[in-house]
Amino acid sequence: MAGSGSEGAGPRVMAAESARPCLLVLYGSQTGTAEDVAERVGREARRRHIQTRVVSMDAYPIQQLISEQYIVMVAATTGQGDEPDAMRPFWRFLLRKNLPTTSLANVGGIAVFGLGDSSYTKFNYSAIKLHKRLGQIGATFIAGLGLADDQHLLGVDGALEPWLEELWTNLLARIPLPPGREIIPDTVRAAPRFAISVVNPPSSAGVEAATCVVRPNAPPHAIEAAMVRNERMTSVGHFQDVRHITLATGSALQHVPGDVLYIMPKNPPALVAEVAGYFGLSHDTLLRLDPEPGGAGPAVPAYFTDTSGRPVARSAMAVLTEYLDIQAVPRRYFFELLASFATDLREAERLRELCSAEGQDDLLAYCNRMKRTSIEALRDFPSAQAGLQLEYLFDLFRPIQPRAFSISSALAATPGQTDLTIAIVEYKTRLATPRVGVCTSWLADLPAGEDTRLHVWAGRGTFRVPKWDIPLIMVGPGTGCAPFMAILQHRVAEANKAGGVTLNVLFFGNRNRDGDFLHRGEWEKYERLGVLRLHTAFSRDQEDKIYVQHRMVEQGAVLWELLDNQGAVCLVAGNSKRMPIDVRDALCDAVEQHGEMPPKSADEYITELEGPKVRRVQFETW
Repeated sequence: MAGSGSEGAGPRVMAAESARPCLLVLYGSQTGTAEDVAERVGREARRRHIQTRVVSMDAYPIQQLISEQYIVMVAATTGQGDEPDAMRPFWRFLLRKNLPTTSLANVGGIAVFGLGDSSYTKFNYSAIKLHKRLGQIGATFIAGLGLADDQHLLGVDGALEPWLEELWTNLLARIPLPPGREIIPDTVRAAPRFAISVVNPPSSAGVEAATCVVRPNAPPHAIEAAMVRNERMTSVGHFQDVRHITLATGSALQHVPGDVLYIMPKNPPALVAEVAGYFGLSHDTLLRLDPEPGGAGPAVPAYFTDTSGRPVARSAMAVLTEYLDIQAVPRRYFFELLASFATDLREAERLRELCSAEGQDDLLAYCNRMKRTSIEALRDFPSAQAGLQLEYLFDLFRPIQPRAFSISSALAATPGQTDLTIAIVEYKTRLATPRVGVCTSWLADLPAGEDTRLHVWAGRGTFRVPKWDIPLIMVGPGTGCAPFMAILQHRVAEANKAGGVTLNVLFFGNRNRDGDFLHRGEWEKYERLGVLRLHTAFSRDQEDKIYVQHRMVEQGAVLWELLDNQGAVCLVAGNSKRMPIDVRDALCDAVEQHGEMPPKSADEYITELEGPKVRRVQFETW
């Protein structure tokens, strides 16, 4: 059986000597990945006997930055080159024009690592801007700018591994190891992120504490909404299950066209029971987290505190159901920990291979390509599974992250409700069991009704939607059409209010007219009303595949007229693979053919429309 938080777990990396120079690791995270990287930097620094603090940018008193000795900054990029919410106050301060060019001259050295996705035009824009600005105010860099790419076969590790090697080489040249000390090897287990106290069976105080925090892992402005509709939109025999979901959100949830809705998913009961069994947890068990002494570790999550910030106990089953992501594809540190738990020598050797620099191809084949989940990996290593320690629960599994879905309704048309158009994720790899999306598979199984409650909140999307009297071109294949339903409803309502007529053009594409023509009735209604020009492309309804970009080329003269003479805005949403490139090429073709420009000039024309100050061509892809 798994050990409790009070049992020993072998040798550990403890806090570094206080006399050593200090490393500050700051992170700006949107989905938790930047925090993961920052904490890994912190762990590896402690292995090198460097005193380290890991802090979110929004929790750090930035006025102290000039007094730090060494700094690593980990910055995620969201949307179309935007900084994460947690980074914005920090970034605004750095942009102050009155900051001297020598502001950071006394800091021993700074390194920046970015997290991005190369399928977006402004790849790693936050980190690139941050690195440039730090240089302008006097930073001395101790490593080159590191840029991770979600599209890399190894994910973040593809760029992180070589960057960390450079960072530690350069940092240890400035901060040599203490006399007689060596780098603590990876085979020595690091200290857990939190101290976990078990309340089992619960005392009356523990039960009261467990109920005083009523929200799950969600921001304070999240609301509880009833799911009143969960209907399949595609035909029964169609390979893709797409749902029309309606939530009764009332007046508590405000959103504008182009916004997204964040949903906190839950894990299925069968998997929760399986993981609970690994750690010896029951329905009566309560867990309480305490921060690392001295404040060097991460802050206790709000989920485990009351409104005054004091630690409180939470039901272990609730933690596994709604807080920890037990279905995630495991990262390298997961296997490092399993190797330390394994008692079977062959298992331990295999696990060490998977988390070694030389074994990254094996890890890619075993885990990333197959999309093998953490639970499936645990099943493959029974001796490691048997040796699990409860105190490492929050190191093995990270918090569930909210999923964002484009809102496909406008409050002006449907007040008090929020509609979503969601493709249920399910696909096959070499593994016997199909892969599923954590959130969409959970949503698909929920029955519609007032008793089905979801924790949701609205967030700003990347689109900047023009006023109703500015012509709008929309390109939305598949579920990319979702935000355009909200945008069109809003523009029609605003035009009716003003007594005018709004001009909208939609290029919609999917496989079959009869199988997956999403929102067909609504689009055709607006077409009959004269407020929408609809162009469809169904790739499998004829021998030659036809996609939205082909319809755009056919309508090239119209696109040129709208863009050049009528000041139209073009919004593109959908899959981030080939579609955005092909759609952009179609726009360039319209400019080249009907604006009579050479290819280079046509590309420059579209590039200017894409510019941050113009934003007349915008992409939102995933």
